[in-house]
Amino acid sequence: MAQLSNLIAQVKANEIAQNELALAQQLAAPAAELDDETKWHLAPFIQFATTANVRYCPALPTTVGAFILAQAALKISEQQILASVSAIEQWHDHLGLPSPVATTAARFALEQVVKSEAPRSWTKEEKLMWTTLPPEIRAVITRRDADQCKAMRRAQNQAAEARKRFSDGTDTKPVVTNEKDVQEHGQEKR
Repeated sequence: MAQLSNLIAQVKANEIAQNELALAQQLAAPAAELDDETKWHLAPFIQFATTANVRYCPALPTTVGAFILAQAALKISEQQILASVSAIEQWHDHLGLPSPVATTAARFALEQVVKSEAPRSWTKEEKLMWTTLPPEIRAVITRRDADQCKAMRRAQNQAAEARKRFSDGTDTKPVVTNEKDVQEHGQEKR
């Protein structure tokens, strides 16, 4: 009787697998090969999983979470950890597997590693939405905001230096920005 039950279960599992394959073929997007950089970023995860004697593909969300925390403990940079996490996600997607990254366990681990605050320019309401964003997205926004702030400070410093030179008399020529200014001032562009 147990053998019959096992046989029925096996037939049912095969039927489900065939139906899932048929559905997958209807929806199959062209799977791009993983590039060398993605493979390079996968190596630490595969090494971690091998050392821990756990499966790396399909990876469990808890394995990905443990990997993230282990990388942080080794003082691996936030950008490298995020690149590895992205590679894990791309690898699973490439193989048609669900992402172990888009889970509570992996997100919790990323929360511990990717520390960021909403940009100062955001409104109070926007800052409330900050916590709902995935940590990888918050890291990108934080990095881009910092880059923008640096560029603004650099431009402000350059403008202040130009004003100082002009007020000191060391730079008496006005800055010419277009052809009309050249004609009005009778000078060449700088």
